[in-house]
Amino acid sequence: MLLRVLLVEDSETDAKLLGRALAKAGFEVASRRVDTAEAMKEALDEEAWDLVLADHFMPEFNALAALDTLKESGIDLPFIIVSGTIGEEVAVEAMRAGAHDYILKGKLTRLAPAIERELHEARVRQERRQAQEALRKAYDELEIRVRERTAELAQVNEQLTIASLRSQELAEEAQRRAAELEAIIENMAEGVSIFDTEGRRLRTNEAGKRTLCLSDSSLGNQFQLLDDDLYYPDGRPLPADESPITRVLREGRFAQQEIVQACPDGSRLNLLVGGSMVYDIEGKPALAVVVFRDITDIRELERQREEFISVVAHDMRGQLAVVKGYADALTRQAAREGIPQKVLNGLEAISASSRVLDRITADLTDASRIESHRLTLTMERTDLPVFIRKSAERLGKLTNGHPVRVEVRGQVPTVKADPDRIEQVLSNLLSNAGKYSCPDSEVTVEIEPGQGEAVVSVTNQGPGIQPEDAEKLFTRFYRTSRGRQQAPGLGLGLYIAKGLVEAHGGRIWVKSEPDKYVTFSFSLPAAGA
Repeated sequence: MLLRVLLVEDSETDAKLLGRALAKAGFEVASRRVDTAEAMKEALDEEAWDLVLADHFMPEFNALAALDTLKESGIDLPFIIVSGTIGEEVAVEAMRAGAHDYILKGKLTRLAPAIERELHEARVRQERRQAQEALRKAYDELEIRVRERTAELAQVNEQLTIASLRSQELAEEAQRRAAELEAIIENMAEGVSIFDTEGRRLRTNEAGKRTLCLSDSSLGNQFQLLDDDLYYPDGRPLPADESPITRVLREGRFAQQEIVQACPDGSRLNLLVGGSMVYDIEGKPALAVVVFRDITDIRELERQREEFISVVAHDMRGQLAVVKGYADALTRQAAREGIPQKVLNGLEAISASSRVLDRITADLTDASRIESHRLTLTMERTDLPVFIRKSAERLGKLTNGHPVRVEVRGQVPTVKADPDRIEQVLSNLLSNAGKYSCPDSEVTVEIEPGQGEAVVSVTNQGPGIQPEDAEKLFTRFYRTSRGRQQAPGLGLGLYIAKGLVEAHGGRIWVKSEPDKYVTFSFSLPAAGA
């Protein structure tokens, strides 16, 4: 296998050492060595590469600068740091900045597996981008086709009406146009179903029949996407008033509704559905058109990605539990036996770092479950003011010394919630408040009733949120530029909080005045009687 490697390395000897290690692993290597940003930019412009291997410490360059240069080029390549010595903090910083792995030069046996893994991941990313781009283009083309076909249908209807009133010649022309439209619809790659204004299906094209595994005998007078066969992507049954044909008849037009269709053979299809009404020459509804595209393969790629993240996080937590267990045991033994304080400090640092890594892997696991709709909740009736007060007391240390004041306003209704998950939401919000509060300021938690819901708000005085950042705060791995400077983190806390709140049927939002305050609020539906 030919491997095109861009080596960011100032030592020719080390470059040859890497080449021998790769050759020993069975790679046929074509490489180029650079040791400055200018040389690296030139190499990226002139040739195509499979990956970048970068030494961390060089006289005029380093791995983080090389990673920035790669990002600026816009080229997606696996970036692996191969260094003689690299501290844990530098390694973590590099991974957060976008490096895919780091290998010590004394452990080059790890290099080949790491390269094979990252090459595979790069291929998966490329395939996913291609699939997403293809989906976007297909949908854009689909919208154009629907508009064109809808206009043609209206024109055909107009011509048919004129033909019936005026002349046989116009009737023949209308029939010709109808035949052309028929041929277009039948040869479309997307599935198309046409209905009358009562929701009765008039026809489905061949692509639609293939997608839904339908036969002519099974079509009947009703649309085959029946309510019992339709689901949301998270597995919930799709209500009748949200079915595609109902939405077209009610709204006139809709786009990009994703649904899951249960097939007679037991399989399930992920469909991207859009629809539009066709109006006659008087502007009255005449026909309803529903167009659907099978995106099952794309969703399967996404599922495999989330499964990979979940498996890696699970394995990491198992190993971290071992590290933490032994570190805690050694700490207790060292304290009893009078081991020097320096050793005790080292053991405590190991325990603390393992707890941080455990939290990170837990966040990755929760993010994966939220993304794949596999989050489970244990619901119970909860007195929210009492629960929030107790939780705030337990979580007070998360605010970095800022006192927490809890206020209850009005008669707050009882909610049905998973206490552990709601405490996790509160923990994330209090932790954020502690990180970004002004010195000597307090954090306020308010609980108040809403319309059929209870609302919890966490407010802190501080830099606040810029308007351009507000809409992106709850997306995965997003961090503001100021947030990256002030505190470390993965950017998963608010994403997880949003997923947990929405799993309860609630909502979450942010209100802020830059350089003054920020308030994160979430709501939970009131429990039924």
